[in-house]
Amino acid sequence: GIWLCTAAHAEPAAPLPAIAPIPPAGQNVAVATDDAARISVPVTIGDRTWHFLIDTASTRSVIASDVADSLGLAQGRTLRILTIVGLESVPSVIIPDLGFATFAASAIDAPCLSRANLGGDGLLGLDILHANRVSIDFRRATTLTIAPSSRQPSPDPGAEHGHVEPDTIVVT
Repeated sequence: GIWLCTAAHAEPAAPLPAIAPIPPAGQNVAVATDDAARISVPVTIGDRTWHFLIDTASTRSVIASDVADSLGLAQGRTLRILTIVGLESVPSVIIPDLGFATFAASAIDAPCLSRANLGGDGLLGLDILHANRVSIDFRRATTLTIAPSSRQPSPDPGAEHGHVEPDTIVVT
């Protein structure tokens, strides 16, 4: 099944995880792709590395239940998430620390779903990526660039980089 991990309106919003900032110049991160051309990035939880899919449609980061079990993560609250079939109640776990690129997030209350519903170890959602600009070259799909976002987005999406690629798509 496909899950859109968007917090339901009836549930109080979870606080955003505490995030250490990315360097102002940004950073390139090596990515991997699977047979379905989904892009994943290495993240660390504790002292182990996992591969989370980049999901800019997900308002929350999500972890596969087998990963949460193997890490012995503490149970969180039951969350209501919006899926393509409606609202679902799902368990969550508390990810104490998650490293991605050169920054880290802590105290993430993440929905915990079956790997079969995720297609990987987890999803890196907007709760982690929200204050950053993520650029992905889908043709090459070997790296993504992550940098702090500006408060005043340019009307020209390529202006910050001095050019606009013909197939540029900007999601705010």
